[in-house]
Amino acid sequence: MPTLPSPPAVPVAPFAFRRDVLPHLLAVVVCLLLTVVYFSPIFFDGQTLVQSDVLQFKGGAHEIETYRAATGEQTLWTNSMFSGMPTYLIQAQYPGDWSQYLSKLFTVGLPTVASNFFLMLLCAYVLFAAIGAGPALALAGAVMTGFATYNMLILEAGHNTKSMAIAYAPLVIGGVLVAFRRNRWLGGALFTLGLTMNVRSNHPQITYYLGLMLLIYAALELVGAVREKRLANFLGTAAVLAVGAVLAVGVSFGRLYTTTAYTKYSIRGKSELTTAVPGAAAPKPQSGGLDRDYAFQYSQGIAESVTLLVPDYFGGSNRRTLGPRSATATALHDMGAPDEQVAQYLTQMPVYWGDSGSIDGPIYLGAVTFFLFVLGLLTVERRLRWWLLATVLLGLVLAWGKNFESLNYFLFDYLPGYNKFRAISMAVVLP
Repeated sequence: MPTLPSPPAVPVAPFAFRRDVLPHLLAVVVCLLLTVVYFSPIFFDGQTLVQSDVLQFKGGAHEIETYRAATGEQTLWTNSMFSGMPTYLIQAQYPGDWSQYLSKLFTVGLPTVASNFFLMLLCAYVLFAAIGAGPALALAGAVMTGFATYNMLILEAGHNTKSMAIAYAPLVIGGVLVAFRRNRWLGGALFTLGLTMNVRSNHPQITYYLGLMLLIYAALELVGAVREKRLANFLGTAAVLAVGAVLAVGVSFGRLYTTTAYTKYSIRGKSELTTAVPGAAAPKPQSGGLDRDYAFQYSQGIAESVTLLVPDYFGGSNRRTLGPRSATATALHDMGAPDEQVAQYLTQMPVYWGDSGSIDGPIYLGAVTFFLFVLGLLTVERRLRWWLLATVLLGLVLAWGKNFESLNYFLFDYLPGYNKFRAISMAVVLP
């Protein structure tokens, strides 16, 4: 049979700053302007968020900082936390850690809260641009990602390390997609950079969820590679990413090793106490992880997943300001409550009535974002469709925690490392 002629080579357009660089620079400037406008009280009024977790951290780190300022040395123990604690779990400086300069570069010297938000916009933009979206579309995707309410809620609570780990996750995802679908070396470099900063953010639970997401993608890519007889190419790309992962973990090896070493002495380690089981021959030893009830204390209700689309489906938050004409205000007046007392009550009403315990607000993605996601599932190629759908479903099921115990208790007991984490509802970060 005659062979088909090879397709003509597509000429590569010469580099042009105005076409290839300027639109991306403008997009970054827009991200910066959005950050300044949204956090204008920080930039123009000298205000900041009262982050409860940050206040506790400052109290615990005060002795460390005072000692370092007085002696120039890094103390490895503090007496100001509980009955004493290693300082590498609170605030420790590691000599030779050059990744701190990358962090300063990416956040362009912005204040902490604003810098985390800008980082979310920037990294999400890089993800969309890396997989082929034009500057305008990539910017729209970055805005939708950054303004998801979960990002705002964790910033308000002071979960800055979690916020940074989430912000760098798009770089990791983008690197994997580019490596397998365009250029393994470019993707490997982006993956290594993103994972280095993600791990350095020092929130292993977010990194763990990110790893589960990428394992699903890798499994689907492997199946596709076997079917399409390109296994060698898959293994080569996987090897590049594996080397990148080793380098990324190596940058934060000191943090990871010391935390791992301390784990066995904490509530995440194996207890020396035993629990007597009625009828058993000997007391049953405790597991080598968190207590199940403690870990699943914050579990999202199954029906609460609807808040991704309808924010106030379960009332909203534990602290919401209601108006003087609200039904609650009317009911309080009818019961004879004084006007001043009613006004005070209305400033912090617990309108939330779901299963998650105490929440600062609903986890809402946006109706437009939700619509575009569903539309994307109908148009994207099959392998990506199953990856995205499986990731979202996994995140929702894990977040349900004790409300879907048949699966989640099994994973907690047998999935390696999973029993070291609490606040299971955090898995909603995957969707």
